[in-house]
Amino acid sequence: MKKRTKIKPVFNSEMPENASRFFRLDSDVDFMHEHPIAYPILVIIGIAVLILPILVYGSIFITVDQGNPDFNVMVLLGLIGSFMIGIGLFNLIAAFLNQYLGHKVTLICIFGGLFLCVISLVL
Repeated sequence: MKKRTKIKPVFNSEMPENASRFFRLDSDVDFMHEHPIAYPILVIIGIAVLILPILVYGSIFITVDQGNPDFNVMVLLGLIGSFMIGIGLFNLIAAFLNQYLGHKVTLICIFGGLFLCVISLVL
């Protein structure tokens, strides 16, 4: 039986040249076979951090809007922003799968998404 490697996040500062391969269906196969227990756990955590900002934004929006939300462009802007935050957080989880897209992508997604959420709630 092959010895399993220790799972360590790989945080490269720049986007890897071969980053497009991360979006193929077979990109996780090697990791999944090497870590059959950790892989589904990381996937569940990744999905949770992707969806959590949307749920938080929705609950804050409903609280700020006193339970009477009107769906408009500002709500859409906030939903897009919260999804961007989720992508940034998911990118941090992807580092454990050696699929991190770089610091710029993470920071742009998290802070850009946060900016859009704040703008949608303030205006």
